Amino acid sequence: MRKIIKKVAKGVLSKTPTSCWLRFAKNSVYIPFYHIITDDFAPHIHHLYKYRNTKKFEDDLDFFSKNFNLIDIHQLLDFAREKKQLPPRPLLLTFDDGLREMYDVVRPILLKKSCPAVFFINNSFVDNKDLFYKNKASLLVDYISKNGIGDGDLKFINSLIEAAQMPVNDELKNTILSLKYLKNTEIFDDIANRIGVSFDDFLRKTKPYLTSEQISQMQQDGFAIGAHSFEHQWFGNATTDEQIAQIGTSINQLADKFNIDYKIFAFPFNDHSVSHTFFEEVENKNVAEITFGADGILPDEAPKNFQRFWMENSHASVEQIFKTEMGRKLVRRLKNKDLITRD
Repeated sequence: MRKIIKKVAKGVLSKTPTSCWLRFAKNSVYIPFYHIITDDFAPHIHHLYKYRNTKKFEDDLDFFSKNFNLIDIHQLLDFAREKKQLPPRPLLLTFDDGLREMYDVVRPILLKKSCPAVFFINNSFVDNKDLFYKNKASLLVDYISKNGIGDGDLKFINSLIEAAQMPVNDELKNTILSLKYLKNTEIFDDIANRIGVSFDDFLRKTKPYLTSEQISQMQQDGFAIGAHSFEHQWFGNATTDEQIAQIGTSINQLADKFNIDYKIFAFPFNDHSVSHTFFEEVENKNVAEITFGADGILPDEAPKNFQRFWMENSHASVEQIFKTEMGRKLVRRLKNKDLITRD
């Protein structure tokens, strides 16, 4: 029955004109987010999620420009600080993780189309000093998928995972991709050393992340830079004090390095574990002026925490993605669950 309901709902969504959804669109601000735009194969991303090519990305921007009013971070900050009015259907473009394609691919397209945007950066990855553990996982899976693995190597890897008290899946690639931050970061390096994958070589040759010079140039181009934590760690295991300290240090370090005079932060992964007390303390201590989650087109009980909707992991058109997000919002509204609440 659930599959039938889902199929019917999907059919209704696809047949409902976009103009109807736009009339229903009354959020304070709409915030799509991306990680990478490329026409090339990206082994450090490929096994994590589907990503958009330049054609789809330009189609996205054309849709957003036609149906929304694109705003910059200063307009959103003024709205949060002083309740200054935003234009109808405001939309803020955001990009996470500070990947090199933000400079090589995204920047030229945004400049061509005169689109403002915010880029959220992980401090530890700037200048390719370190590699995000999820990118490591994708590189390992890519190598194993192409080259296979011997029984001895498989036994070694499974013993590492069992020693870390993590579940071993039927497929090795699923096991590697499911490993979590904190407990398991060393496992990726141990596996890489065992099978002959060099993360250092990948960092040196590919340079997957933005450099300081590129970030400074993007600022000169008018784009905003925000913090996204040091190593993209999940906040679920951290106390409120630890969360606040991490965010404050991440923001302040970037502010000092790039002369940023505003304080914005996008939560890595999600903000599900973040309490009402956290947001009160963040505001009272002036840790961050506004923050960003990833729960779609939904309002948040925390008035200065803005939710965003993901434009990746789907080959659907921008119109289909927008309709799906609006449909999800409508269903939650009918259940009286469209407001994100905090403990």
